[in-house]
Amino acid sequence: MPVELKEAAEAAGTPILISNDATTYLMSMITQYLAVKLAERSSVHGVLVEVFGMGVLLTGESGVGKSETALALVQHGHRLIADDRVDVYQRDHETVVGEAPRILKHLMEIRGIGIIDVLKLFGIGAIKDETEISLVINLTNWDSKATMTAWASRKTPGSSAGSRLPRSLFRSRSAGTWKTSWKWPS
Repeated sequence: MPVELKEAAEAAGTPILISNDATTYLMSMITQYLAVKLAERSSVHGVLVEVFGMGVLLTGESGVGKSETALALVQHGHRLIADDRVDVYQRDHETVVGEAPRILKHLMEIRGIGIIDVLKLFGIGAIKDETEISLVINLTNWDSKATMTAWASRKTPGSSAGSRLPRSLFRSRSAGTWKTSWKWPS
């Protein structure tokens, strides 16, 4: 590094970044890092799981069975990203990413049981820090008189960038009925 550059930087109180990487690679990595860290973030009420590598955001009213559904998925080898509150941000024009708030990482609250640590109970393979959200599923309480209608692709909850994600609506009788009546395919 030229002595003049070092002296000018010290006089101005400006740090100098030195790297063995090529300038174009380093600038690309810094830009990517800053884009993620400075992205506008929103919080969504729901549970985010990764099912067969696909991020699935479960939404619905309190008590509908989001956490119980996620726990059943984790028990069958899928991964928990976030329970109860999901922080979402727009990575690029096409990608919405979800993650758990730091204080809630790896934790789930199961009605009637309490708070469980998924990492300690199921191991490192049962959790992941973040995932791209590919599908939003809204769980609702069972209503035998209600008719099921397909949802159009809508703006992601909490996303100001207007990403469109596939959505589905599922009705469940109750958390207890859900657990006993639903079976995994063999």
